[in-house]
Amino acid sequence: MGNDFIVMIHCLTYLAIHHDNRYSSKDLAFNACSNPAIVRKLMSQAVKKGWVSTTVGKQGGYQWQGDPKKVKIGEIFLLVSEDERLEKAFKIGRASCRERVCLYV
Repeated sequence: MGNDFIVMIHCLTYLAIHHDNRYSSKDLAFNACSNPAIVRKLMSQAVKKGWVSTTVGKQGGYQWQGDPKKVKIGEIFLLVSEDERLEKAFKIGRASCRERVCLYV
């Protein structure tokens, strides 16, 4: 996982704040101090979840889609984590535990 979680949080937060604009992977990578290839990999996961839309071409890029208050930080963590044990522990954990982990972005 490494810095993927940090980069994903930064990119999603940036897109949510600037939801009226589209940003290329290069722009997002610059803002997150990351690499455009890493941003593309992470944003493809966010697109699959329906959090972000993407448009190809010269004027294309990533744009926030939907209500950011519905995205939980725990969901983002599980999305970038590659350890299935974390997902299982998160899903079977106590409700009060899940609520503390799932802070709104």
